[in-house]
Amino acid sequence: MGVRSGGLPSVEQSFVMRLLHGLNMTPNDLAHEIAHDNPALFREVVLTLKEWADASPTRLPDVDRDAVWFAILTYIDRQYAYLMAAKHEVNGLLLKQRELRAMRTIGQRGLDDISAPTSLPRRRP
Repeated sequence: MGVRSGGLPSVEQSFVMRLLHGLNMTPNDLAHEIAHDNPALFREVVLTLKEWADASPTRLPDVDRDAVWFAILTYIDRQYAYLMAAKHEVNGLLLKQRELRAMRTIGQRGLDDISAPTSLPRRRP
């Protein structure tokens, strides 16, 4: 986190800056993700985010009435869903590997306590 955005979110920052740092994006990065196929919306998002960068939350437009906020919210929802799906996949793999390891351990416990001979007798010619 903070590689692309240039910092980590902290309480000293404005709401929009915390959001950008939390997403690890610059205003241009976020605009590209939201409106990569719509140049007019791209410019609007960049200009809007730069304008809102230092605004207090009370001075920001309502999320349910502003197209830029709605686009940001849609993007965050989609990314959150992708992250949750990736987490589910990795957790599923982890559980399978743990199960296999447990089955191997149980299988080894079932072997006799007699140890293998240190050497095998030689064949007679």
